[in-house]
Amino acid sequence: MDVLTIELVVLWCAAGLYLVSGILFVYSIVFRNEHASKQSMFLALAGLLLHSVALMMRWGISGHPPYTQKYEIYSLSVWTTILFFMILGWRRPKLRIIGIVIMPLSLLVMAISLSGNPAVNSLSPSLLGIWFHIHAISNALTAGASILAVGASIIYILKDKRQDLEFYAKLPSLDVLDEYAYKFAAFSFIFWSITVVSGAIWANNAWGRYWAWDPIETWSLITWCMFALYLHVRHFFKWKGRKAALLLCLCFCSSVLGLALLPIFIESIHSAYFQ
Repeated sequence: MDVLTIELVVLWCAAGLYLVSGILFVYSIVFRNEHASKQSMFLALAGLLLHSVALMMRWGISGHPPYTQKYEIYSLSVWTTILFFMILGWRRPKLRIIGIVIMPLSLLVMAISLSGNPAVNSLSPSLLGIWFHIHAISNALTAGASILAVGASIIYILKDKRQDLEFYAKLPSLDVLDEYAYKFAAFSFIFWSITVVSGAIWANNAWGRYWAWDPIETWSLITWCMFALYLHVRHFFKWKGRKAALLLCLCFCSSVLGLALLPIFIESIHSAYFQ
């Protein structure tokens, strides 16, 4: 068995642990089992450790950081998401409830990653500059923070609708969920801004222009504007609660469209990185 096959097996094992963790999260909520919630966190942590090994193996095999093709880009985004969730879950145990949203979304992104070609590609000259690395890392951080933000928002919407149920009374307060959704959205916006700016600088170095209104570029700008709108109405118009959560979910859908669907269905200069 060659090293590339071993790396793929390790990544599948990590995905399996994420799957079991997600199932346990659902079980812990449906049957109100606190012990199952703790087990799901340990399984997610075990998956994260295996995932880290897979990424390090990938780096060693390819000789460059693992974010230059579809298989690597989405895998790193999942790793970032689970890492953020682990930190949040251990610091604020009551917020582990958002794992019921985080784990399925992470598994969906992992499925997209595993559907890609795992063959190792050599770096093209356009990917050698520092701005590409800043662009790719910022994008992964943006994805992780966005998923946590939408997770908190979805739980907020569910609790706001059925506060009369005893189960929802045990969840974090609406104010706490709203605040964490806002914090993660702000964090995501910062790194989304870095992603867009560094991408423009990288494009100028690689292709001789900062902006070409490529479909992926254009939708990235649209998503950036939507997150900016969310932060604007929260700060200046004091939007909170359900309508802010719904707007944040819309922002997340926009980012999914731009980063996951458009590269598949629309030809662009970015298409080569999502094969």
